[in-house]
Amino acid sequence: MSFTISPTTRKVLNQLRQFKPPYQPVAGADCAWSAIPWQRRASVLVLLFESRTSNSTVTLSTVLTLRSASLSSFSGQVALPGGKADSAEESVYEVARREAFEEIGLPLDDPSIEYIATLPTYLARNMLAVQPTIAYVRSTPGMSPEDLPPAFHSDSIPQVLEPIGQRLKELKRVMPDNNEEVAEVFSVPLGELLYRYSSTGTNKEWHRYKQVRWGSLRWPLHDFSVVRENKQIGEPGFFSVWGLTARILVDVARIGYGQEPDFDHQLPLGDEKILAGLLEKGFMGPVRRKEDLTISFQKEFGKDSPLLKGRI
Repeated sequence: MSFTISPTTRKVLNQLRQFKPPYQPVAGADCAWSAIPWQRRASVLVLLFESRTSNSTVTLSTVLTLRSASLSSFSGQVALPGGKADSAEESVYEVARREAFEEIGLPLDDPSIEYIATLPTYLARNMLAVQPTIAYVRSTPGMSPEDLPPAFHSDSIPQVLEPIGQRLKELKRVMPDNNEEVAEVFSVPLGELLYRYSSTGTNKEWHRYKQVRWGSLRWPLHDFSVVRENKQIGEPGFFSVWGLTARILVDVARIGYGQEPDFDHQLPLGDEKILAGLLEKGFMGPVRRKEDLTISFQKEFGKDSPLLKGRI
C-alpha cells in the first residue's frame, strides 16, 4: 500500500495502476517491445514523488535529467532516466531501474520505491523501441507538506529525493562530477504538463506544440520551457523538455489525472501497431541499418494502411 500525503496523489496512482496498455501482439509476444530483438529495446523510468507548490499544496513531481554534453547521442538534451537493454532476459522495469541506478544513483533494492505501471511501446527517432515504466517513491508517514521538496526543483538528486523520508539516505552520488552521462537533475510537477500556462505565477505560456514530419508521417512535438534555478553564467535560462520525453510525460499525466491537456496533442498512446508492422517488414532486426533511419512509412505500408491512420 502506497503511503501518500495527498488524496489526489492516491487517486492518480490508482488511475495509473488500473491502466491497461493497448498492446499489439506480434510474433508470439504480447507486445511490440517483447517481440523486438533486445538490441533494439530501451526503457525509461517515470519516477514520481510528492512535492509541494509555492502555496504548500501537495502535488506529484517527476525526475528528469540533462544529458551530458560529451555523449554521442542526444547530448545536452533533457531525458527521463533510462537506456538500452543489456540482455534478452531483462524486463522493461529491470532495464529502467538499472539505468536509473547508473545515471542518478537510484537504489535498486529500496523498498520505498514502488512499481506502479507500464505504458505501451513508443518508437524513438533513432529506431529504438522505448517502453516507459512508472515508479513511485513513497512518502514517509507523519510528513507534512512543508517537509516535501519544491515542485519545480533543480539540483542534485539527493536533495530532490532525500526529504521524502530517510529511506533514500544512501543516495549519495555526486552530480555531475562522478557521472559521465548526466550533467544535472531536476523535477517538474506532472499535472502541470496538461496545461499551456505554468502555474508558477508568471502567467507565461511554457508549452509549445507543433507537428513535425519524419518518415513521411506527422509526429507530435511538445516543448515545455522549465525555469533553470541553478543557472550559471552562459547557460540557458530554461530546460527544454521536448520530443519523446515530453510526449511520454503528457501521456502519463493524461492517464493519471483522467483528463486531456488544454493544447493539441496526439490521441493514440504509444506506437505499438507501427512497431509491429516495422518488425514484420524487417526494419527492427538486431542490428540497426542505415536504411532503417531513412524509412518512408507511406512507401512501406501504403498511404491507406490502417497503421498510419491519422498520421499522414
